[in-house]
Amino acid sequence: MGQLDEGDPKQRLLLAIDSGSPFFAKLPMALIRSGLNRLQEDERKKAVERLEQGQLIYLLRDQVVISSDFLADISKIALRTLDRYHTDNPLSPGIKREELRTRVLPETKIEYSDSMLTLMLEQKMLVEKEGIISLPNFTIKMTSAQQDAEQDLLRIYFDQGFSPEDTKVILDRFDKKLDPESLLLGLINKGELHRLTAQIVMHRKHIERAEEIVLSVLKAKGELKLSDFRDTIATSRKYAVAILDYFDRMNLTRLRGDVRILVKEDQAK
Repeated sequence: MGQLDEGDPKQRLLLAIDSGSPFFAKLPMALIRSGLNRLQEDERKKAVERLEQGQLIYLLRDQVVISSDFLADISKIALRTLDRYHTDNPLSPGIKREELRTRVLPETKIEYSDSMLTLMLEQKMLVEKEGIISLPNFTIKMTSAQQDAEQDLLRIYFDQGFSPEDTKVILDRFDKKLDPESLLLGLINKGELHRLTAQIVMHRKHIERAEEIVLSVLKAKGELKLSDFRDTIATSRKYAVAILDYFDRMNLTRLRGDVRILVKEDQAK
């Protein structure tokens, strides 16, 4: 990249930043290309601040700087991606943040692509809820048959307690036209169901009850054996392991040797 020697210094800087945006170039490089590196430090700062205040440029992490035009171009890709996703998945609340990030900017460093998504969210181009991103005006619309199926799905998981059948077995009970997989995902995103493994999903109330049991034992004894937990909730080792592993991932418990301990108490030592 050569140096830009003509025009107003602020415009030269903006042009340098815009041309470097697809490469996530850093501010010092833009200052060199625009010739502003030859100015006094306070003059350089004023030029950058004016562009920032006018929302013509955005500073990301590590002094990476992008232009508003580049942000607009990437935002269009994100909006088209979400629009297609909503059309193809009308019962899904949206796309996980990390998935959208890789779809829109697949070869960009995570910290930069994540900052781009944050800018879009701050400007209300997108909305995010619990790590799921959607278009601002998107709402899930279910038919009455799908609403009934959703309630049936919730009832099945409630009735099966701490030993639910594999996800595929449960979903196979429903007409494919009702899109039971999306109904299941919707219930998980709403927090009514919890996915413990690829094939084990459990009702919220049973997870809450399991957590009460785990906390009660740990506060009384300081540790919890898998076999004791399995017997307490009257299930098989398969489900007891899945629940305790889930609590480990949630940073509630930690495996120490053959027993579980509370994470908070372990951190306090």
